[in-house]
Parts: sequence; C-alpha cells; structure tokens
Amino acid sequence: MNFSTRVKRNNLYTLGVSGVNLNLLKKEVSEKMKVVNKNGYELEFDFALVYMDDDIVEKLNIVMPYDCSEQGFFTAYEYEHEKATGQEWFLSGSNPII
Repeated sequence: MNFSTRVKRNNLYTLGVSGVNLNLLKKEVSEKMKVVNKNGYELEFDFALVYMDDDIVEKLNIVMPYDCSEQGFFTAYEYEHEKATGQEWFLSGSNPII
C-alpha cells in the first residue's frame, strides 16, 4: 500500500460515513493539504507526491506509522531522497521550479 492509497482510502471512508455534515465535508475535500519543505517553501502535498520516487515512497510506507501526517511523510521523503541520491530533491529548494 502506498501513501496515496491511504489518502484515497481515508477520503472514501469519510464519504461513506452516515450523518456527516455535508458542508464540513465539502470544505475538507476542497482544501488541499499544504506541506512546507526544508527551505520554508509551501506546496501542495498531492502535487509533490506525483514527483516522489516510487521505491523511496514504498520504503517509507513500510517503516513509517500508518497515521503519519502528510508533513511528516514529506519531511521523511526529503531526507530519504537526499540520502539515496546524494542530492537535494528538486522540490526541497527555496523556490522549486518545474
């Protein structure tokens, strides 16, 4: 299971719960989860997830707790990417350009 599957599973579970206040649910779904990289730049987690290396993501999914936050996962990914490649991940820069 990868992190994107967890997020989707949580959204599907939330959508399936009876008695949910639909206004709160709409607000939750419309708000994108923001994360901050090690240089203080804020970006959307779902956007960053697209550019993550599958092998590193899989490794993190095995060793990190299931209830880890998006920020915690993102920070761990930054560290593991640099450790694996010897280079800073391009989304870790102070002003990442795509």
